[in-house]
Amino acid sequence: MDALDALTRSEAEVLARAEQLTADHWNTPTVCGEWTVDTLVRHLIGGSTMAVTGLTGAPKEQVVEASQCTAEGDLVGAMRAAFAAQAVAMRAPGALEVTVHHPTIDMTGEQLLGFRIVDLVMHAWDLARSLGFDETLDADLVAWTWEWLQPIAPFIGTIGVFGEGASGTLSEDDPLDRRLIDLTGRRP
Repeated sequence: MDALDALTRSEAEVLARAEQLTADHWNTPTVCGEWTVDTLVRHLIGGSTMAVTGLTGAPKEQVVEASQCTAEGDLVGAMRAAFAAQAVAMRAPGALEVTVHHPTIDMTGEQLLGFRIVDLVMHAWDLARSLGFDETLDADLVAWTWEWLQPIAPFIGTIGVFGEGASGTLSEDDPLDRRLIDLTGRRP
């Protein structure tokens, strides 16, 4: 699977959970610290919008501003629209070579694509875990995400976005999805 296929599949993982949301879910706490379901969905919308803006080569200030989700009303619909715009932007000619002035560090569009996939995959699991939905993730997508993270695995806990990183309690004998979840600071 290539990265653009992984993006499509990671968006589908999130949407499969988001489409199960009811009015009672929006204020539910999540496994993401102090975030509610509403906060998490807004983060996903903002991240996708940020990616679209970043892929234009916009200055950092505009990229940061784009990451702030101001959607009202149908947040699942807003997320679908943000994902669709992100997919188009990632597939635009030259998008993966653009220097993106991401809020944390400048990176290529290709690197941003990888980070977006990781964000989507892990937050699909977060939604599922938080709400008692099916936590099973696409096995091929898990394998792609695991491989993409390997270069940063030794210091992933120091980056500031993956909690403490791996717990050190899992081995190669544990299922890959559990190891991925653990690597990204979650405790399955």
